[in-house]
Amino acid sequence: MVAWLCLGAHVRIANAQANNLPAIVEICTPCHGVDGTGGDVEKPNLAGQKSIYIREQLLAFRSGKRKHPDMKSIARDLSDREIDQLVIYYSTLSPN
Repeated sequence: MVAWLCLGAHVRIANAQANNLPAIVEICTPCHGVDGTGGDVEKPNLAGQKSIYIREQLLAFRSGKRKHPDMKSIARDLSDREIDQLVIYYSTLSPN
């Protein structure tokens, strides 16, 4: 019975999250997916990553401190607010 209650809570959280998908997430979904799982070693899993880690990596890509051709072109135009939205979204997803 407890397991069903916990499962129900996770489903409600996942559904609420999907309904509140920030528009900026669309730029990440081709590689990282809407669920944040990435899919292979070249596209890291973002779901459930620590928020500070996601923020630091996005800021490093934006500044050019961290190098990656695709991420540089995506992150360079992200505003602080968009980074906040991405950090909150992906860090609160359940890791798979």
